[in-house]
Amino acid sequence: MAKRPPGLRAIEGAFSAGELVLDELRRLRAPVYFALGGLSNPDQYLKMAERLAGVFDDFTLETFEERHHFDPPHRVEPERLAASLLDLWARAQSAAPAER
Repeated sequence: MAKRPPGLRAIEGAFSAGELVLDELRRLRAPVYFALGGLSNPDQYLKMAERLAGVFDDFTLETFEERHHFDPPHRVEPERLAASLLDLWARAQSAAPAER
C-alpha cells in the first residue's frame, strides 16, 4: 500500500502527458467490443461507450444488466462473455483481408 501513491502519480502523469489521437483509432478496421455493467455509473461508463461508438466503425456494446464494474462479467458470466467474444472474433476473421 505504501507504494501506491507514487505509482498513481506516475500513471496520472503519463495520462496527462499523453495525447489520444482519435484519427489514429478511427483507422482500426477490426471490430471493437465493450462490455458494460448495467449497475455501473452511466454518467461515466455509458458516456465512454457512446464516445467509442462514434470512433470505431464496427463497435459492439453489450450491457450486462446485473453487473457492476466491481463485479465484472468475465468473472460472473464467463460463458456469455466468451460467446460474445467468439462471435466478435469470427466477424473479425471474415472481415480480414486474405493473407498473401
